[in-house]
Amino acid sequence: MHRLNKGNYVTQRGFTFIELIAVIVLIGLLSAVALPRFLEVADDAQISTLQGVSGGLATAIAMAHAQWKAEGNQAPAPTDANNKTQINMDGKIIYMNENGWPANASSALESGVNGTSDQECLEVWDNVLQSSPPATTVSSERPDNRYFASAEAVSGDIFCRYELIINQSENAVATHYIDYRLSNGDVISRYPNRN
Repeated sequence: MHRLNKGNYVTQRGFTFIELIAVIVLIGLLSAVALPRFLEVADDAQISTLQGVSGGLATAIAMAHAQWKAEGNQAPAPTDANNKTQINMDGKIIYMNENGWPANASSALESGVNGTSDQECLEVWDNVLQSSPPATTVSSERPDNRYFASAEAVSGDIFCRYELIINQSENAVATHYIDYRLSNGDVISRYPNRN
């Protein structure tokens, strides 16, 4: 109690236990409604990032193929280490596979569609993209990179897979990734369907 002038007394009162419980329940309800919306916005951002990079990669792959054709090459082109077809993209040497699609940037490796390795996929990523996002082929380096590059065989076809690193665990399963098909140059974004 505080004493005011002229002998009047005023009591101070705080929140009751019931009022505190009501506020906690309201906060819980609001967070239950807001959290899924926040997660959906985060997933939308990841999908947009993936689609943007995928578009850039598709354009770069198509430009490399167009340059290969403009230089008078045609399929099937040589792919052995001593005689493989190469192009120069902005000062970077890119070795093409037998169908005229970027295969690697290393003269010591074979560039055939079926001989693709994780390292060759990383070389394509780093050399056809202008300012490529950081990528790795080493699982333990996932926390320090934005993409994880690997060579994948899917239904008898060879792909370079570029996973957007969402889960940094070494054993993470890819959910958001770009597939580059070395046999025909297709670049496809893949991510979970939210319907």
